[in-house]
Amino acid sequence: MCLSCPGVPLPAELLAAKHPLIVGLTNDPERLIQLRRHRLEVLHHDYTGGYTDIDAVRAEVREARRVFAERRWPVIDVTRRSIEETAASIMKLLARRHGLDG
Repeated sequence: MCLSCPGVPLPAELLAAKHPLIVGLTNDPERLIQLRRHRLEVLHHDYTGGYTDIDAVRAEVREARRVFAERRWPVIDVTRRSIEETAASIMKLLARRHGLDG
């Protein structure tokens, strides 16, 4: 789900959820562009547009961070994290929320 895509509002279900744990995941714009370019290569797709434009991606990441801060959602920078490390961090947040953090 793209929370920072221009003109795309947050889903009503997300905002209506009762006591959800919503975690913002962010990435370094340059790393995000690398991942997107690789995805385009794998899909044999030559369209780039704003999808891999550094200024557009920086704006996208800034907007996502603004939304996360505005909503006071915890944020994890996944630039140099594995999926397992990210999942462990989310599990810690969940445990803390339920008073199970030790």
